[in-house]
Amino acid sequence: GQGFSTSVPTTSIQSSQMRVIPDVERNGFCFSDGVGSVSPHLAEEVAAKLDLSNMVPSAFQIRIGGAKGVVSVYDGTYFKRGSFVSWLALRPSMIKFETDTSNDLEVLSYAKPMRSYLNRQIITVFSSLGIADDVFLSRLDDMVQVLSNCLTSTVAALEFAVHSTDENLVYEALSSGFDITKDRHLHGILSAQRNRFLLDLELKAKIYIPKGVNLLGILDETNTLEYGSIFFQYTDPTTKELLRLPAGTKVAVCRSPCIHPGDIRIVTVAETSEALEQWVNVVVFPQKGERPHPDEMSGGDLDGDIYSIYYDDGLIFSSNYPAMPVTPTSHLNKPKTTKTELVETIEIANFFVDYMQNDNLGRIANAHLALADALDAGAKDKICIEFAKLHSTAVDFAKTGIPAKFPPELIPRKYPDFMQNKTKNVYESKKALGKIYRTVKGLQITANVEDMVDDCVDESLVLPGSEQYLEDAQVTQLDYNQELFVIMRRYDLIDEQEVFSGFVKEFSSKMGSFTQRGNRQLQERLNREISTLRKDFRAIFWSDMEHDDDHLYEAMKKASAWYQVAYGKGHSGHQPNLISFPWVMSDLLCKIKVLSDRQEI
Repeated sequence: GQGFSTSVPTTSIQSSQMRVIPDVERNGFCFSDGVGSVSPHLAEEVAAKLDLSNMVPSAFQIRIGGAKGVVSVYDGTYFKRGSFVSWLALRPSMIKFETDTSNDLEVLSYAKPMRSYLNRQIITVFSSLGIADDVFLSRLDDMVQVLSNCLTSTVAALEFAVHSTDENLVYEALSSGFDITKDRHLHGILSAQRNRFLLDLELKAKIYIPKGVNLLGILDETNTLEYGSIFFQYTDPTTKELLRLPAGTKVAVCRSPCIHPGDIRIVTVAETSEALEQWVNVVVFPQKGERPHPDEMSGGDLDGDIYSIYYDDGLIFSSNYPAMPVTPTSHLNKPKTTKTELVETIEIANFFVDYMQNDNLGRIANAHLALADALDAGAKDKICIEFAKLHSTAVDFAKTGIPAKFPPELIPRKYPDFMQNKTKNVYESKKALGKIYRTVKGLQITANVEDMVDDCVDESLVLPGSEQYLEDAQVTQLDYNQELFVIMRRYDLIDEQEVFSGFVKEFSSKMGSFTQRGNRQLQERLNREISTLRKDFRAIFWSDMEHDDDHLYEAMKKASAWYQVAYGKGHSGHQPNLISFPWVMSDLLCKIKVLSDRQEI
């Protein structure tokens, strides 16, 4: 996947600014698998290239030359003191192949907090470890209450918007005083997001856990953490408040995939120290111990893996199940590819044929899910343990070439109702996933956007003097709508609010994607195009305006004009179907709303 990952070029690094430092290895395990370091000065430069205003992430997932992995910001140094302020320290486990062709630093992602959920696999393992069904059903009930009311109550809409996405226009607007029942764009976005949540609840048992967070994993470069402990602190995605748990708090940590009973680990939150507090929005794992904690969780590493951390007391079990045994391997002794050999077309074809014939990952995962439900011991049953080992082999098949042979004698003869298998014998599951599925299937949650929204212009957003910008706003809106229409046609979409929700329920078969992964890639591509559209028209907005506090009211008048032409007022003719145009300047619309409600403008 090295050559096919989407990345953003940032800056070029001189060879003299880079070092290859040793991996941390012990007992044949690599504790630093896939992670290096970057100086604070270089991190600031990279953050600026990424337009991350006033925020320098604590870690970046990067690619440079033949190396790929994560670098954490570290205020120590691997160079002679004073020789460089911008440096990059890589480890051998990050180097996939040797190359002299490029020292361009490309960023694939960066450390940021993400909301935490349960899913079928995680619930199955938690249940096998003794977590009661009532815990999951209680969290589900909390979520359902919000979903039931979020389109008719601004209070409920705010509560749902808090965890619907990590970068949330709806939350920003509702927090500023907008009413969910009086704006078609906001209502439509929230409706699309809610529909996706309901679908994910039914198909994946995706339950939001407020007391949890997903974070990028890094190594404790200071070597102060003890085995059995982790350190993390994070900024709440909505409130931006820094959250830190008391030292000694027990938390459950896992990553996907999660099917072995040892894949969820109970660890202790370490005490904050000056050495550790430099890292925010990451989870820091210790160098110490017999085996790396990430490796204990379904063979995880630190090259970009995301870890779910739950600090919900209901999800903390008494003791850890032994992690799945593995054969330790040394990364330092792995030979690196030093030259590129010509690969014939037939070899590529043979590789893909072999891959398709031997890729049993989905079948193994489904069989494990069905058997874990049918067997009393669940994921701890010896048959499920064997399937967990097969699953691990299947996950690594693309890299190792070693296929996982599916044992035909273990093919489930019947399936639980929550798997919705229409071609096999089906029974009513008595375990947590069955109860969750039937609860969600029995929900009566409907809402018609057109019937429920008071579709009118919000007069509090109509500022005196804005009429001078109406003519220009109409011209710009036509350009915007044309570009948006092209994007929607490209993806065969007709619902504008669904496009902006970040959750397209189902892409057309015309897009050529028939898998979850393919749909996810389409969604990511669409999100990038919408983000670019928004960025481009924000630039157009500011192209003839001063962007400072002294000219704020003038900018708000222009934003008001954009709003009026989109929602009908000041526009000759009927109200246009596309109304997202003014929300390009959502920050200014929210500012107008707040000041108008306070009667300060």
